[in-house]
Amino acid sequence: MYAIIQNGTVANIVMADADTATANGWIASTGASIGDTWDGTDFARPAKYPDLATGKTMRLQELAQRRYAAEEGGTTLGGNPLATDRITQSKLTAAYVKASVDADYEITAWKTGPGIFSTLTATSIIAAANAIEAHVQACFDNEASLSGEITDAADLEELAAVDIEGGW
Repeated sequence: MYAIIQNGTVANIVMADADTATANGWIASTGASIGDTWDGTDFARPAKYPDLATGKTMRLQELAQRRYAAEEGGTTLGGNPLATDRITQSKLTAAYVKASVDADYEITAWKTGPGIFSTLTATSIIAAANAIEAHVQACFDNEASLSGEITDAADLEELAAVDIEGGW
């Protein structure tokens, strides 16, 4: 494998014979990736974040995307999967309001999966809504905690060490 260098950056990785690589000035490499830098001796991965302030902004955006994915990724209730996407949250909130004032309220065909429908009583609607609310709030609580770690990072190394995949 050979790296094609343009302006000190790996522009491409190619397979070639040694004569072709030498003739074209390509650099032998077993671990370089496109975008790495070449200083004439070694390959290096560029910093993910250009500076601390920009890095914090970028990490907070990454964190918000991660929280959103976790929020909408679903939860369980009594061992059964429970959708937590925004549409389900909205529809279940409406059902929760009705179930809260009418103990006899019942949904006879709540879709729980492809071709799967369940009957939900007022009690089960309230339980499902409470489970979704707890799940969503836990996602925001985790985002708030990790946001603090990001904003408190003193340097790029601390910033990169914040694990935004944990706690979901």
